Amino acid sequence: MESRDHFKNGADPKSLRSRALKLNSMKKHFLISILVMITTTIVVISCTSSNKPAGNKLTNSDKTYTDVEMGNMENLKKAYALFSSHDTAMFDYFADSIIEQGNPPTIGKKALKEFNKAFWVGFTDIRVDLDTNRIFAAGDYTFASAYVRGTNDGEFPPMGLSKTGKKIDVDFVEIIKWEGGKAILSIPLMNEQKMMQQLGMIK
Repeated sequence: MESRDHFKNGADPKSLRSRALKLNSMKKHFLISILVMITTTIVVISCTSSNKPAGNKLTNSDKTYTDVEMGNMENLKKAYALFSSHDTAMFDYFADSIIEQGNPPTIGKKALKEFNKAFWVGFTDIRVDLDTNRIFAAGDYTFASAYVRGTNDGEFPPMGLSKTGKKIDVDFVEIIKWEGGKAILSIPLMNEQKMMQQLGMIK
């Protein structure tokens, strides 16, 4: 999940809406570029992997992945399942130096721990529902499409929320770079405007 310091208390709704629209536009263009890069990489890897010994690759559905890629996808699923059950074991999948891209970026496991724990307090039923048909891997990277769902029934200082009772059901994608079974880079792209509308922050 992404830390969003621009959602602090006292923010003007009009400026929030303007920022959300601008961010969504920028992120859409960025996402398209990333998707093209990942698709190209998957195609190249799929073509070259046919020359590898059979023992070095596993088959998942109609795609062929290396053992490392399959392991990264499994770690991704486990990490999201732990997030949904509010289990701190999720943080075992974070490298100490992990960076989560955002505005501004969140640097280090400790900072991400604090934000995710705040989410569990502010949204006690928060969960992530993965689209299992849209999880891919290419080299050290994974790509996943999912929904974050929950109810703001607690205090959530990062967005200035306090028990609004409002529900969120927002789609997002996340690109993660893995090293040694741990996430070292996360690029989450969320429909922030939709989330802010659902929370009553903007119309």
